[in-house]
Amino acid sequence: MPVGKYKLLSSITKGAFVKNYFIGLCAFAWYLSSCLLLHQELKSGDFITAGFILACTIWMYNLDRLFGDNWELVTSAFKALSTKTVTFEKSHAKILTESLFALPALVLLFFMEWDVLTRLFLPAVVAVLYAIPVLPSGLRIRELPFVKILAIAFVWAWLGSFLCTGTWYLHTYLLFAERFLFIFAITIPFDLRDLRPDEQKGIVTVPAKTGKRRALVLARAALFLAIGLMIVGYMNGDSFYLVRAATTLVAIGIVERWHPERKWHYYLFFLDGCILLEAMAIFAQYSI
Repeated sequence: MPVGKYKLLSSITKGAFVKNYFIGLCAFAWYLSSCLLLHQELKSGDFITAGFILACTIWMYNLDRLFGDNWELVTSAFKALSTKTVTFEKSHAKILTESLFALPALVLLFFMEWDVLTRLFLPAVVAVLYAIPVLPSGLRIRELPFVKILAIAFVWAWLGSFLCTGTWYLHTYLLFAERFLFIFAITIPFDLRDLRPDEQKGIVTVPAKTGKRRALVLARAALFLAIGLMIVGYMNGDSFYLVRAATTLVAIGIVERWHPERKWHYYLFFLDGCILLEAMAIFAQYSI
């Protein structure tokens, strides 16, 4: 392959991950596979909700990056749209482009069932507070001590458990706890990667408090505990526990291979891909 075409392909591939399309796909599969875990079937409404989650995940992750790294550009773009004192520039188009993912989410919102919307309220509030500086002094809750990783784990765990069902059985609570531990564990390497910039911003994270070695031990322990909860779930009728335990072991291996020199694909493909891997394993068993 010519060098120019290789660079273009590499740029497009990286862009799909950096622009959060891949994590959106992970969220889509995460929700649908969770519906299978709880209901053993998929309804048309599940696909509508999954599409909504896909669009919102891309949108919220992009908003988090914009409000965190390009806040001045965001405020400048709003001023350019609302006043004549600031000229609209090409860089402002980036803000509008990132906002486009709100449109399909808003359309799908009108087709979602009311009980799903009520269960979506709590994680939606946490996600908005996480990404947008609405607290006093322009803070986001992700900048509060230890909140960043807990907020991420909570939202993903809720999407993969309580959002899928209107019933509050023991299995749903177990699934929430297990999914919380899973996301908590695979997020720790991200916090390790961001250790220096977080310290510069005064953000206290788990690795900053425990140190790198203990943080990885904590991630490993969380994943093993998640496997333990899967076994408990099996005792309560979960027939997918074996393939899920296997993919969690893969996640343990990936977390174990963290080191400070890891490139973007370790985080955005392999770690985030653990979410998609489990979902694909569930789909595969379901289709057999």
